[in-house]
Amino acid sequence: MIDSLQTNKDKDRRNLLLCNDLARQYRTKTNALEIKHQQLGQIHTEFEQKVYQKEVWIVQTKRCVVYFLFSWKKIDSKKN
Repeated sequence: MIDSLQTNKDKDRRNLLLCNDLARQYRTKTNALEIKHQQLGQIHTEFEQKVYQKEVWIVQTKRCVVYFLFSWKKIDSKKN
């Protein structure tokens, strides 16, 4: 009888240790995933900013080219 109670207590302790260890592992993994999620969000934001800057640069460059062509055409028409 006493042996059976002691055996049950031992099993309960092992189960409790296992559950605590699994809970710790779960918290560790969820924290790691949250950090990865934050990093991904930051990378995504940086990417969007770079794409926007590239689009602005393209528009500005096109405006400069058009301005240059019109200026060149005016100079060329004055020569003729």
